[in-house]
Amino acid sequence: MPKAVIFDLDGTLVHSLPGLTDALNKTLAEDDLAPLDEAAVKRMVGEGAGLLVARAFAAYGLGRADDADDTATQARLARFLAHYAPDPLAGASVYPGALALLGALAARGIRLGVCTNKPEGPARALLEGLGLADPIMDVVGGDTLAQRKPDPAPLRALLDSLGVEADQALMVGDSPTDVATAKAAGVPVVVMSYGYSREPVASLGALAVFDDFASLGDWLGFPQPGGDRLGATPALSENPA
Repeated sequence: MPKAVIFDLDGTLVHSLPGLTDALNKTLAEDDLAPLDEAAVKRMVGEGAGLLVARAFAAYGLGRADDADDTATQARLARFLAHYAPDPLAGASVYPGALALLGALAARGIRLGVCTNKPEGPARALLEGLGLADPIMDVVGGDTLAQRKPDPAPLRALLDSLGVEADQALMVGDSPTDVATAKAAGVPVVVMSYGYSREPVASLGALAVFDDFASLGDWLGFPQPGGDRLGATPALSENPA
């Protein structure tokens, strides 16, 4: 049993795509660009707000999709955050079973954290507003440090904050970024199948793939009531870290 479980946020604990899409489209509209649908935005998220904005504008031939640091993208990012940061709860929802599992883990003394590329302020506001904040001991966001995922520094900082070693923790994510971060930090990692990955989750090299939190809870030894289950089973199965 791990001493700590560290979760990604967007696409793992929380479905935040509607709000991200709305804020992004407001930013695009300021430059007279057509809106993107959620399917398109889903393929752009996961590596921080800067790259989300860069990819969105690159879809219209403006800037590079892989450069979040140029002057134009930074200005667009500021406009995006002006739309998104005041109300990160817009359109957001908690994935079924997430709150129940967080409560069960915390009740057993397992330390919980969130490691996300979302800016720390909106991330904390999202957790608080959706009722997830109480069991979470710490949050490291995409702007907490100079580095962001897939650099292992944010995850290592969270391990230090929670007081655990890498091999005593488990990372739960949904994307190649989460898997790469965990592996670079030496943390065992599992992924949820329903998130925002741009690649097939079964190909990411995680210990296991789960379709819902009930299946993850079973794997960890914390079965949840049947009402929380979406009816799926892990795509892979190994012993918990």
